[in-house]
Amino acid sequence: MPTIDELSDPYSNFLRPVLSIGPGVCSICHTSVIEGYSRCIPCNLAMKTLPNGADSIGFVSLAVKEQQLAHELAFYKDNYTFDVRFKTIVGLTALLWRWLKHHEICVARAARVSEFQIVTTIPSTRNRESHPLSTMVGEKIGVTLGRYQPLLEANSNVPDNREYLPNRFLISGKLEANSSVLLIDDTFTRGSRVQAAATALKDAGANKVGVVCIGRHFSLKQDGGFGTAARTYYKRSLELGWDWERCCLCTE
Repeated sequence: MPTIDELSDPYSNFLRPVLSIGPGVCSICHTSVIEGYSRCIPCNLAMKTLPNGADSIGFVSLAVKEQQLAHELAFYKDNYTFDVRFKTIVGLTALLWRWLKHHEICVARAARVSEFQIVTTIPSTRNRESHPLSTMVGEKIGVTLGRYQPLLEANSNVPDNREYLPNRFLISGKLEANSSVLLIDDTFTRGSRVQAAATALKDAGANKVGVVCIGRHFSLKQDGGFGTAARTYYKRSLELGWDWERCCLCTE
């Protein structure tokens, strides 16, 4: 049986590091920002509506639009071919497992906790009966399955859009007061789901919420200064190169 490293090694060919916070990098979601700004527009909007959101956010890799990781993060949920979907789930499970083994501690440190007592996932807002991510985290990944609790459910009265709404998720499980929670999602685009889920967990009694997303959505097709900032960021990412021992929170 192949090891986690053997299953995840092929990803080294197309994973792109998310940059650490600094000039040209958003101080919350680690995307590109125009020179002179510390936060991106979506994170500024999130701060206004969901100020009690995540305490730290870590990412496995950039999920560059139209590149391999972005495709896989769509295939594993929605590809109509079972063989493609199954193979992708196996690969992403190994990828996330390996990354968490090295870097969950980085997310905890950035959230100012020694460890996360509970691990949960963001549920589907598209009426899926089950989400493969919850199975991956709750039943397959060795470093999370013993701590996994399905704590969240989508609020059916809230539309499935990208607005920053504090009532997007409801608590469906029991959460002990002052718990530290690791919240896992597959793709971070604008952060509306992540920050709403973190807000719901904190409102229910969580003390700290750290987030890990497999892919940090990234588009090179932007206009004006945003496009220039994105291309500069991506060039730096390529120059840095992929390293399993490094993440965007390692130096924070």
